[in-house]
Amino acid sequence: MISSIFFLTRKHRQDLIFYLRSGGGSNNVDMQSSQDRNSEVQIDPLVASLTADQIDKDVAEYDALLDRNTSEAELHAFLARHTYFFNGYLRLLGNSPVYSKVKLGSDHEVDFAWFDTSSFGPEWHLVEIEPSRCKLFTRDGNPTAELTHAIQQVRDWNSWVHRYLDYARKIMPQIEYPVCHVFLGRRSELTEANTPKLRRFVHEHRAYLSLHTLDALSGAALSVKGLLQDGSGWWWVPMNALSHSELAAGLPKHAVDWMNFHASESRSEYWLEIKRQQRVGACGHMSEFLDQNTLLRWRAEKPSDGLG
Repeated sequence: MISSIFFLTRKHRQDLIFYLRSGGGSNNVDMQSSQDRNSEVQIDPLVASLTADQIDKDVAEYDALLDRNTSEAELHAFLARHTYFFNGYLRLLGNSPVYSKVKLGSDHEVDFAWFDTSSFGPEWHLVEIEPSRCKLFTRDGNPTAELTHAIQQVRDWNSWVHRYLDYARKIMPQIEYPVCHVFLGRRSELTEANTPKLRRFVHEHRAYLSLHTLDALSGAALSVKGLLQDGSGWWWVPMNALSHSELAAGLPKHAVDWMNFHASESRSEYWLEIKRQQRVGACGHMSEFLDQNTLLRWRAEKPSDGLG
């Protein structure tokens, strides 16, 4: 369904965004006025003004930071101002902003965090960014101290979450098994000799982290060009990351609504209807999908085809 969104008109796109953010058919969807709907899908002006040329400039600036081995603080500040660089790791059409410098008590600080609006519930992502001067391997082909330290840090995050689960959930609601990402090293380091070692290393640690080079974020940012419509951005994740204090104050209303909807009894019927629409063929039948009666029909019908 998501891939077909990019073929919609701006008006239909706004309707579909509202539908998805509202929980896909909560009882008050058809009670909302047009003005309420526009406010629900308000897009960050920085996102709306993003163009392909600006993406190229941003990527060039980011690559220059990597090439001159800038400090971790400067690299972090850049990414905090350009959250779309996490596209692919972050669902830009999800319900979570990106949060910066999230504190796990007084013990740890996570560079970036967000939750993914997956079909089986919110899944929190925690990110560690290392400066580009840090290497993946030593000259002997062994993991560097920086890589080993980053791995241990991720383990410590997981241990902290489970040790203080009730407190962790006050900051990041429904967190349980976070997906952890480490961005470290440069693609230019990879050779025929050490690439197999890296693959094995990634495989051995896959249960609790995902390892990427810093160059991967350049590719992620460039992929956003495919999301532009009418020459500009239209997703609802803000361009700038929010702070720990903003996260601690509570998730945005639409994020809370999504979590509440996910826990509701009506959720299963909603996802069955979404999967049915996907089978129909989103591109050829999106006009039907956007019809209000079709969007809300799942509330009155009980799907019986067993789709999960």
